[in-house]
Amino acid sequence: LKYPKVVKDFAFVVDKNIGYGEIKAYIEKNSSSLLKKVSLFDKFESEQLGIDKKSLAFSLEYFNVERTLTDEEVEKDFFGLIEKIKKEFNATLRG
Repeated sequence: LKYPKVVKDFAFVVDKNIGYGEIKAYIEKNSSSLLKKVSLFDKFESEQLGIDKKSLAFSLEYFNVERTLTDEEVEKDFFGLIEKIKKEFNATLRG
């Protein structure tokens, strides 16, 4: 890659019946074209989270082949996604 990529992570606590693929597809559909890759890097369940809850942690890779991205444009998309996911999946941001 000629220009650096920006990697951001977030984790959400969601109901156990919500699948990783469901959230991944939602992220891909509702993010900007700068987001190139979404992957799950951690799945966690414990009684502290709640009996019917789980935590899913995602890594998001942003880049543009023509230029270096600004922090502002990446953060706008990233923080926008957090709010959308919270509403869509009744999710809680972890950490």
